[in-house]
Amino acid sequence: MAQVLDLEACLQTTSLFHYWLHALESVWLTLFAKCFTVPCTLVFVLEGEREAAVGLKPRACDLNWQQKLPLSFQKTPFLDCYSLSGLSRKRLALERSNPSHSFGAKDPSTQALDFVVAIASRDLSRAQQYAKIHGIPKAYGSYAELAEDGGVDVVHIGVVNPYHLPTSLLFIQAGKNVLCEKPLGMNTAEVKALVQAARQKNVFFMEGLWTRFFPASEKIRSLLSQGSLGDVMVLHAEFGSPQLSIPRCVEKELGGGGLLDIGCYCIQFACMVFNGEKPESILASGFLHDTGVDKTVSVILNYSGNRQAVLTCTMTARMPNRASINGTKGMIEIPSHFWCPTELVVNREREEFPLPPPSQKMHFQNSTGLRYEAEHVRQCLLKGLKESPILTHADSELVNSILEEARRQVGVFYPQDKV
Repeated sequence: MAQVLDLEACLQTTSLFHYWLHALESVWLTLFAKCFTVPCTLVFVLEGEREAAVGLKPRACDLNWQQKLPLSFQKTPFLDCYSLSGLSRKRLALERSNPSHSFGAKDPSTQALDFVVAIASRDLSRAQQYAKIHGIPKAYGSYAELAEDGGVDVVHIGVVNPYHLPTSLLFIQAGKNVLCEKPLGMNTAEVKALVQAARQKNVFFMEGLWTRFFPASEKIRSLLSQGSLGDVMVLHAEFGSPQLSIPRCVEKELGGGGLLDIGCYCIQFACMVFNGEKPESILASGFLHDTGVDKTVSVILNYSGNRQAVLTCTMTARMPNRASINGTKGMIEIPSHFWCPTELVVNREREEFPLPPPSQKMHFQNSTGLRYEAEHVRQCLLKGLKESPILTHADSELVNSILEEARRQVGVFYPQDKV
């Protein structure tokens, strides 16, 4: 039976964020801002990827997760969040106007200034304290207040998975353009609800699958459209990273599980290569963690004409993280980190796509590649588009429908599936 979501009820849930919130100082704070080379205002909703669920106590820091964050971060002892000067940075509004950085996504001569103009927290006093320390003009005590700020044009949402829906809906209903991190929702019904809301409010809305916007990904799409590989018959992709010690990855209340966290990159890759075609069948097999989320899953997507994608994701071990596209006339290999590619091997000829050097130490692989997604959003807004032509709403619905079917087959169900 199809799931039906009550949008008003979903919006009301935004007032129920009575949790200890953990902050993530995202690389977006510099990368997204630097990519916007015209005056505009951005807001980032950055709840930490390690937010605790109801009834859970703040837990000790996980060094594996800490090591993935910028080195300049410090740990606050009680809330176990990452911050500058020991105060959690919850949500940030960035405004750009006068030049200061000789930096841009595609034009190194482009100059821009990024600075914080507002901060919001469920605890207004903490927001005010932080704003005072760091000279931030505005401090808000709720999402709603921030959503009502008429100076905000674009919102990047990076809350933990279960809150993508209510948080995105809040800003969509406020008329803000939204870029929401993957996965858009916990299931297909949530994704469709978000797309419907964005269309009704006539705002730009896109899923944050950054892989699609790397120059190497553009080259892959170009080769495929030119027919350089002939008919693609077999695709392989793998993503393995030891993540079982990270609470957000294994706790069901936080939307944990390998498929939603890293398997989505494998699935979106297949969907891109097969040009948004719906597979004729989906076969999934895997193993579950003690918490009930998936820890290792292999998915086979069978397409018309005897074409196949074989995908594997695991949170139990590190893998080579390669991908290959094999056609009747040639093949493309991505030697490593296929979700943020900087190198292709096309018919045994290697081509590199180096990223601009980062301005600071980063621990997310190829993090400066986020600029390509940011620049794409900017171009869409300049053109007045309401959805990306490279990652359409239909693309997101397809990816998330495959994710949902795969986890159904391996036996992973979330509370949101009961709606």
